[in-house]
Amino acid sequence: MSGASQPDSIWVHAHGRYRRVNPGDLDWIEAERDYVRLHTPDGSFLHHETMASIEARIGTAAFRRVHRSAIVRWDRASEVRRGADGALTVVTGGGVEVRVGRSYAAALLAELASRAPFAA
Repeated sequence: MSGASQPDSIWVHAHGRYRRVNPGDLDWIEAERDYVRLHTPDGSFLHHETMASIEARIGTAAFRRVHRSAIVRWDRASEVRRGADGALTVVTGGGVEVRVGRSYAAALLAELASRAPFAA
């Protein structure tokens, strides 16, 4: 990458071939041990990389870490819900509900409050 703001593509091995996944196509990412599962509108792909590494590589402008095991494409999130148990979930652009970890909830709510045009 030569100083561009767009992160490099991620090459994943799937079904005997390598496929390019552009960070702009990601809806969310989840951890699976030493791997990450990249969720796109075209399907999900298992990739050998840690959450910390992929988080550093994709940048934080369009993505938010919402759980130690999940990163969501924030600019495509459609909703943040509070469940009966008080836990938060983020609804991705694809309609998937991703649970927000307790240690990430306060920062997420503060960000939402700072962007809200009026108090609820």
